[in-house]
Amino acid sequence: MPTPPTQPKHWPIWWRWSYDQWPTLTRTGISCTGLLTISSATSSGIHMGIEAEKFSAMEYSNGNVFQLVVKQGEPTLVPPAEETEKGLYFLSNLDQNIAVIVRTIYCFKSEEKGNENAGEVIKNALKKVLVHYYPLAGRLTISPEAKLIINCTGEGAVFVEAEANCALEEIGDITKPDPETLGKLVYNIPDAKNILEMPPLVAQVTKFTCGGFALGL
Repeated sequence: MPTPPTQPKHWPIWWRWSYDQWPTLTRTGISCTGLLTISSATSSGIHMGIEAEKFSAMEYSNGNVFQLVVKQGEPTLVPPAEETEKGLYFLSNLDQNIAVIVRTIYCFKSEEKGNENAGEVIKNALKKVLVHYYPLAGRLTISPEAKLIINCTGEGAVFVEAEANCALEEIGDITKPDPETLGKLVYNIPDAKNILEMPPLVAQVTKFTCGGFALGL
């Protein structure tokens, strides 16, 4: 396992990094090359309901500048595949004291089968997963005791499909994360002023020109 990088000065206080190798998911023809996890106490959004482009420039060692462009589609809600339990879900004391936004990016390389249907596969899988992890389909709120809790409404997670203007390899070494570049692979709720205005789970599937894709949560 590689050594975690030094925290860049422009990163928020809350952050963490991890990298691992994952096995091929044979049923979908998808294989994972690694994951990056970033915890952030800040959030920025884009206009919801229209396609939006995100730009990020990254300089190569030879002096050339690569600009990542991610075109995001319209976000949709993905509810659980079945009716789930309703009511309030109480969070642990740890969740109460460290209420930060955690961003995780999974990178999947291209296989012979191709990943053309990756977005649809993940969307359908998300519906099934939310049946068992139903609090993630709810919404955060504050209890009368001023505690952070989840109202299990079953509304669903936010899901977005996006396209990048490059191959997966061109985004650089994910073991040395660039928040400005990799942040384009995670969808941010526009105009959200605090964590109560953000769904517990937001997923973005970004397709690359090489056939690979990234899942940003």
